[in-house]
Amino acid sequence: MTELGMILSVVPAMLSQSSNFIALNAQKRRREITTHWLTWMLCCLGFLLAHGKVGAADEPSIDKTPPVKIQPQEARKFIGQNVEVTFLVKAAKYSEKRKTVYLDSEANFHLETNLGIAIDEQGIFLLKDVEKIESPADHFRGKAIRVTGFLILEDERPYIRVTSSRQISVIPQPAPKP
Repeated sequence: MTELGMILSVVPAMLSQSSNFIALNAQKRRREITTHWLTWMLCCLGFLLAHGKVGAADEPSIDKTPPVKIQPQEARKFIGQNVEVTFLVKAAKYSEKRKTVYLDSEANFHLETNLGIAIDEQGIFLLKDVEKIESPADHFRGKAIRVTGFLILEDERPYIRVTSSRQISVIPQPAPKP
């Protein structure tokens, strides 16, 4: 066999080894990238948890200032503010379309003096899971409640959106005197 023949006979073996080497390096590199990515993501999550940016979804509000105590008929004056309001629930309903429970301070929610409480899907879930309230509309109807949260204007009506069971509570009423 000539020298050239010997070299040419070794080339396929070398190519085979080098392609295996390249494939192993590619797998190793993918593993390193995945490891670096996971490490980076865990560091970011740790930072966010440590600085209170994550995990506060059930907080009544992001703003830690104490809520302003208001009457339901004053709601329009406090849009965008963190408030606490106490009132008797005169109307309560569940919207199948919006998957939201609405509690109203007036029997007619169209009145200018009405303040609505909108308990969204997350709030309903937490009330059922944590407080064991199966039907929030039925549970709160006709009862005095205290609600804390941000006042928003939705469909030209003032609302407080409830996303946590800690935002809403029933106020115990004294027993009537005989």
